[in-house]
Amino acid sequence: MLKEEAAIREEKAAVREERVRADALAREELHMRSQAEADERNMAREKAQAEIKLKNKQFKRQASNELQQQKLEMDMKMQIAQMWGLATPHGHLS
Repeated sequence: MLKEEAAIREEKAAVREERVRADALAREELHMRSQAEADERNMAREKAQAEIKLKNKQFKRQASNELQQQKLEMDMKMQIAQMWGLATPHGHLS
């Protein structure tokens, strides 16, 4: 009878130990999944920020190019006006 009780206690202890290991593995897996999901969100956020930065640079470059084009057009108009005697060298109409 004592041997049976001892065997039952050992079996219960082994089951508890296995349950503790299984719980620890489940917690570790959950932690790893959570970390992977967080990493994925961070990468998506960084990608979006990089895309926004690129678009901002493109808009600034386009705006600069448009301003440069307008300046060139204005300079050409002023040169033509000066050639025809319609403007002074400082851009004032005479």
